[in-house]
Amino acid sequence: MTSYSRCVELLPRSALALTALFESIKGKCTGLSVAEAEKLIQIYTEMRDTLHHLSLQALPSKVLVSQFEQQRKKVLLSWQKWFYAS
Repeated sequence: MTSYSRCVELLPRSALALTALFESIKGKCTGLSVAEAEKLIQIYTEMRDTLHHLSLQALPSKVLVSQFEQQRKKVLLSWQKWFYAS
């Protein structure tokens, strides 16, 4: 995975390609449904709160993969729908 600083460094070089991509898909996306957006917000909040509580207890911010398995599947489905749709 590319670091944030590397992404910022590469952004100027990819601006033209990103502009072309956005122009080609403009008008095709109908957006997230309210239900899907609310579910993603709920999942994010739940994960953030869990990690925040661990941090407040001075514990490592690590959880079992199985703890968020269902939420992860829902997020992956959204990503596949919106970022990898043909």
